[in-house]
Amino acid sequence: MTDVRYLFVAMPPAEVQQALLAFLMQHGLDARLGTAMFAVKNWHQSLSDRFWDPSEALIDTLRRAGAMVSAEVVPLLFNRLIGTGGGAQIHWTLHARGKPGAFGDLLDAVDEALAAVGLPRGPKHQPHITVSYCAPSPLPTLRLRPPVPWLIDELLLVRGGVENGEYRYEVDSHWPLIASRQLRLL
Repeated sequence: MTDVRYLFVAMPPAEVQQALLAFLMQHGLDARLGTAMFAVKNWHQSLSDRFWDPSEALIDTLRRAGAMVSAEVVPLLFNRLIGTGGGAQIHWTLHARGKPGAFGDLLDAVDEALAAVGLPRGPKHQPHITVSYCAPSPLPTLRLRPPVPWLIDELLLVRGGVENGEYRYEVDSHWPLIASRQLRLL
């Protein structure tokens, strides 16, 4: 794998991937994107910054941080696709409705764990999944009807990079999030 990076993410399960892909296909957007579409198996929600070319010591430190994270499961409800940017930086992203408090709590828990092991805190991500990092054109907002629910129930440490000409994420470690008795989708 070249240009290796590690980061904390959540990845939607197959049924969520398929529901979101079905929406793209219904509108012919998968064909419109062609090879510019980010591989469905790599769709994710970033929960930390990226750590480039990590040493084994850094990877062990990231694993320790992941094991320290204590946060509740996060309900997301994807309700729109937006295509913004210009030039080679046009992103098509699926966005969730609102920003559930549990999402912010998860980001805070990851940040606190990183700080506890001496690593920098990450950016404050919004709930989204990037479908394309280099779409051919901007896109007006399209509504998903019905919206697609996703319950983030585990934290993943992934290794990303190019292997055999294809970008991919491989799960290094994972930790379950805490089920909430008060859980409800938005």
